Amino acid sequence: MLSLLVQMYALTYAKLLLTVFKYIPQVVANYRRESTLGWSVDQVLLDATGGVFSLLQVLIDSSLQADWSGLTGNPVKFGLANISLLFDIIFLVQHYVLYGAVKKAAAVNDPASRTSSEREPLLR
Repeated sequence: MLSLLVQMYALTYAKLLLTVFKYIPQVVANYRRESTLGWSVDQVLLDATGGVFSLLQVLIDSSLQADWSGLTGNPVKFGLANISLLFDIIFLVQHYVLYGAVKKAAAVNDPASRTSSEREPLLR
């Protein structure tokens, strides 16, 4: 039987893997629709802030201890921060650069550009 510590480490790696898989569907959906219309970027900005602070914590802790093994000593925390920041950058590029305000404004102002499912009522 595995010790409790080994089980906890296994759960942290599972969280790292699930974090990657939770971002992929939204990236793909934004790419396929070529739009981020109806999608809030606020959560991404907060997530990016958390990722930056998490990285800063690891870097500050390692520098204060004069031991840079803190970066490799907690690979899950370091990995979570980097994965979150990577996907946050992808989301921000999709929202502000690729499918920016021009396409958003055109879709909102032009009812003909909406798909048939967007024009149908939710309840009949």
